[in-house]
Amino acid sequence: MSGREGEGRLGLVTGASSGIGWAFAECLAERGWNVVAVARRRDRLEALTDTLSSHHGIDAVPLVADLADPGAPAAIASELDRRALAVDFLVNNAGFSLHGRYGDRPWAEHQRMLQVMGIAPCELTHRLLAGMVERRFGRIVQVASPAAFFPGSPRATLYAGVKALVIRLSEAIAEEYAREGIHSTASLPGYTDTEIFDGTPWSESMASGPMRRMRLTPRQVAEEAYDACMSGRRVIVHGRFTRVFTGLMQRGPYRLAARMAASLTPE
Repeated sequence: MSGREGEGRLGLVTGASSGIGWAFAECLAERGWNVVAVARRRDRLEALTDTLSSHHGIDAVPLVADLADPGAPAAIASELDRRALAVDFLVNNAGFSLHGRYGDRPWAEHQRMLQVMGIAPCELTHRLLAGMVERRFGRIVQVASPAAFFPGSPRATLYAGVKALVIRLSEAIAEEYAREGIHSTASLPGYTDTEIFDGTPWSESMASGPMRRMRLTPRQVAEEAYDACMSGRRVIVHGRFTRVFTGLMQRGPYRLAARMAASLTPE
């Protein structure tokens, strides 16, 4: 989809300082949406919003927030109210990877993952939904993962479960609010060239061999997810290989699927 269909409306993107979030902010701006870019890194946010404003003639606002803080979603909503900013397109994208056996990582790290990738998307969606319903227009993208269909994710223990949560949230919102002009889409990228795997054992394995040839760009994911949401599509799996693999995981024997899931995560 192209043109300026977002003219005068506002999109908010979390995890906007790099990767899919950065690409999604660009995608919105090119289509005329004003943008609130949310992330922890102020310098990157300001570089992004300055570029979006100067190149696309839209209003772009950097909003520094750490979604690992349980108070962050409420603080974001409060700041939006203070500035009289009404969000019509929400992209819950913020995330990170955590590698290791469940009991070997401190609980604080697992709690942070649940907060950033599970509770924060649920709460931001809840807090911004009422305004969308009132205006009878809303677009929501929950960036999830094909891992949600795995029978567990060994050495990334909570990842599959937390991504399944946001997919089910998205599907439920899409059904509940379809008559009120709300489109909610779960975006499931395969291996995408972002910073999320930096510093983990996944980095080397995904940069070489067959995974390298399956790599998606953040821009590809953002544009496909945007178009899917604008057209009312409820789930999009990005990448041909990812679609095939996800189908096998959903339809194959459980024990085979479990072994396949375990084989994808390096020791």
